[in-house]
Amino acid sequence: MRNPAAEVHNGRMFDWNDLKYFLAVARHGSTIAAGKALGTSQSTVHRRLEELERRLGRALVTRQNTGYRLTEYGNTLLKYAERIEAAVDDFQRRATDVEQELKGVIRVTCPEPIVYRMTRSAMRSRIWFACSGPFLN
Repeated sequence: MRNPAAEVHNGRMFDWNDLKYFLAVARHGSTIAAGKALGTSQSTVHRRLEELERRLGRALVTRQNTGYRLTEYGNTLLKYAERIEAAVDDFQRRATDVEQELKGVIRVTCPEPIVYRMTRSAMRSRIWFACSGPFLN
């Protein structure tokens, strides 16, 4: 087996997508259950998990008759994989939020004397700043 540290410097260490297969096996305890949870086949989960282990140069799970158990190394990396998953979820949520930002006209109803005071005072610049945005009219 080649030195995994050399692969880190010479190319991609692993496919980020393989982390979801690792997480599913860790959570469900088998490649069959992980495949069902991910909507893919058991063989795909098994193949991607083995590829991740190959690229890392260490076993993440031990195969047993009753399913899969994380190795000590797998347990160590699990919390980091979960953080990456959370960061990706946050990224996707934020990217979706930007695409779905609210657009339109904001109408404020208030007594006329208050509008007069607001538009003539130093508050005007603060109101304009708070209400200005790329999607607000």
